Amino acid sequence: MTYKKEVIWDTIRRVILCLFILFIGYTLASKLLDLESFQVNLVKTGLFSTGEVWAISVFALVVELVSVVFLVARERLGVYLSILMMLSFTAYIVMLKLFGRYEVCGCGGILNGMSFYSHLLVNVVILILLLSIYLTYSNHHVETKRWRSVSLGLCPVALVALVVVFVYNRGIATNYRESIHRIILEDRKGISFLGYRAPEVFIAEQSSVSDSLYIHTEEENDKTMSYIYESGSDKLVWSGETPGINLPIVSFKDGVLVWLSNMSLYASNGGSSQPRKLCEDVLNATFVESQGILILSFDPHSQEAIFFMLRNYREVERVSSFKVTDRLLTSPQAALILDGEFKTTGSSITYTCFYTPNVYVYSCGTGSVRSVGTIDRVPVPMLAYANGLFVLKRGSAFKSNLFSFVKDGSLYVFSYRVGDYKTGFLLDVYSLNNSTYQGSLLLKDPKRLASNYKLEEVTVQGSLLEIKQEDGLRFVYSFQRGSEK
Repeated sequence: MTYKKEVIWDTIRRVILCLFILFIGYTLASKLLDLESFQVNLVKTGLFSTGEVWAISVFALVVELVSVVFLVARERLGVYLSILMMLSFTAYIVMLKLFGRYEVCGCGGILNGMSFYSHLLVNVVILILLLSIYLTYSNHHVETKRWRSVSLGLCPVALVALVVVFVYNRGIATNYRESIHRIILEDRKGISFLGYRAPEVFIAEQSSVSDSLYIHTEEENDKTMSYIYESGSDKLVWSGETPGINLPIVSFKDGVLVWLSNMSLYASNGGSSQPRKLCEDVLNATFVESQGILILSFDPHSQEAIFFMLRNYREVERVSSFKVTDRLLTSPQAALILDGEFKTTGSSITYTCFYTPNVYVYSCGTGSVRSVGTIDRVPVPMLAYANGLFVLKRGSAFKSNLFSFVKDGSLYVFSYRVGDYKTGFLLDVYSLNNSTYQGSLLLKDPKRLASNYKLEEVTVQGSLLEIKQEDGLRFVYSFQRGSEK
């Protein structure tokens, strides 16, 4: 290599190493500034106990710091250690992916939220650059060079073997998969089918209060104040203190605002009146026209762990109780396991559980609740505890259903467990008479952009079904009764 080429390569090498030092320094600083978030991300993998997380997080930070120090003080050894570090990090995320435990990148800063393949690409590019630098170093000590080459090759193999043994010894190396046999319905008496309709006019979106009202919340003098305005005129119609309010609110009727805060249900008449607590251990709630508030609550002392109750502002009526698991749960655990969403369509209200294969259907006419088990068999989620918070443990908590609604005596459920259906939305149909699976409807999309995995919001109005995806795309389908044959 000529002197000029050596100078050029030396400059390139130094630029690459400077950029790598800045990169590692940035991720190190991000982890230190938000150490709690980094530790929670480790706990959620399900690989480490709460007691081990602190040691693992400190070890990762020390490794990055040592790598940066040696790159500055002893460049060649620093590059070698950096290669081992990047190989270890890459093997770690690959193992998380293989065992269904990779969610998003937790490296810190702008890297947070990176998908697996983006993360893998970044790691591979960095490894290639570091290896190209390391292999160009001249070394007159043949034995040392040979030892380092062998160790570089054996390191990822040994690391993967150790991780596999570690995971299997803990008995948690499970990536839940199931084969669900679905019957695609073509035409059947009594089933409402849906036909694709060009989404020229969308169903009007519901505001957080009602069709004609919206709410604004702000902090004032250590108090949370809420203001309700008319949508058209921006006229103030209600204001009051609402500590810890969660949006969207539960109801606003006859000047009384009802909202959820820290698993408790509150109500306020606004003005200078103090908010009053209606009940505790509330997982979710929704307003039922002319009846009151339908509440999904939790009783930590009962075998029938969850129950629905109907409440107006004076009395409470218990409706139905259901058992979820044999495990003893606290209220925060139950709130996470039974996370879901209420949806009102006509005279029925559904509660779709996101992490258990259950949909609960409340009939406004009879005042009863029935439980419908969906065709997937997702196990009850396992939880981890970190920094005062319960989190879903990856590899032991799986999404089940996304949305549900009732139409013409049938329950329609958008499932997350749809496999390789990529030509449109898949909608499972259940009979409300005997809670049995009837089949599935394939809602086709001519552009092949629709997917259950991207669902964000579902709205039913009359004979129209509007579906909104996370990417902003909207789809409209119209209900058509099945043939009478």
